[in-house]
Amino acid sequence: MWKITSAIILGQFDKDLECLKIGPCSHSRWLTTACHICRLYACTQKPSSVINILTAYIVNVYAPMWFTVKYHELAISGPQNLFFLMQRSELIEDEVAKEIVQRCIQRNAFYAHPENILLAELASSHKSDRIDSVQTIIEARAKNQGEASSVRLFRVPPLDFKAIKWQLTIKWSETDTFEPPLIRNMPNTELLAVVAEPLVVHTQIVERFVKEVTKASHTVVGRKRRDATIKTSMDNRAKHPKQESKKDFESKY
Repeated sequence: MWKITSAIILGQFDKDLECLKIGPCSHSRWLTTACHICRLYACTQKPSSVINILTAYIVNVYAPMWFTVKYHELAISGPQNLFFLMQRSELIEDEVAKEIVQRCIQRNAFYAHPENILLAELASSHKSDRIDSVQTIIEARAKNQGEASSVRLFRVPPLDFKAIKWQLTIKWSETDTFEPPLIRNMPNTELLAVVAEPLVVHTQIVERFVKEVTKASHTVVGRKRRDATIKTSMDNRAKHPKQESKKDFESKY
């Protein structure tokens, strides 16, 4: 994708790229489909208007967004990624195509929900974002105190494609605000501490311990015993990083 889109932008295709095998088209793999469309555009002397529109969308919107998501893959980057997609969609020149794309973005803009934007602000490196998020969450807690145990609908609010900041992709005054479920059990005292230091959200490294927790749960019962078992296993691995086997006792001669 990187080589093909770069070649289209520069207008130069290398010999190696001409012989490159992209792979079969598949509805479950939009990347190969996009590459095939770009290849068709490059090898057609007079491409149709449909191919021109599709290629422009891939080069200006789809490919940049694909690489952005791969680079910023955490959930706290979701609102920023969505804002980047909204900005790129404004580059579509064909008005009909732009309307179709933005309607699809609106339908799938789950990261524009207030709770996801507030979570991203709590993890932001900018102190002003964290202050704004903490204040909004405390106000939402006071307002929705009686609805804590009730089931609410997860509605995607209308997007503002002319927004200049990812924090303003929605109209907050016209949207019901709820706190992120991830910090629902965090008291206000701990929440206020986020103003000084950004919130650390679990990453892939933490997810690797799911296997250890599952293994310990099959051995012992109770949170304290489970934690003690995991810590004991980690200490043992640190002291003995390699388990001796029969071959370690065999003579080298």
